[in-house]
Amino acid sequence: MWIKKSSKELLSDLRARLIGAVLFLAVAIILVGMLGFSHAGLHFPIWVRILGLMLAGILLLAWHLRSQWHRERAGVLVCEKCGRVKVNESQNVCLCGTRMSPMCEMKWIETPPLTGRVPSEPHGLRTVNI
Repeated sequence: MWIKKSSKELLSDLRARLIGAVLFLAVAIILVGMLGFSHAGLHFPIWVRILGLMLAGILLLAWHLRSQWHRERAGVLVCEKCGRVKVNESQNVCLCGTRMSPMCEMKWIETPPLTGRVPSEPHGLRTVNI
């Protein structure tokens, strides 16, 4: 079932995204610097430069895929009441009449199925009279 994230969870998500962006930029700057320092007199072996170039390509691909995923996720709306999901629609009111929220503000929680049976003994242990 979908429930709204608390403000603490939203801040935690934002903080995680900012830390990821800073780490990505730091690694990118180091890689670009490592590849560019050969012109400044600091020579790295060719295998280190090739490895750095491959790592930069992998980071660029990961950044592109993650940004594409965030763009697609930004267009998804979830109903707070009935849990319906809409994709890329301008209307943010559900059929049940409730306002729909962006998926990034909601979280999914699994609820155990209700069977209607409640165990009478704790942990399924039975008492035996001797």
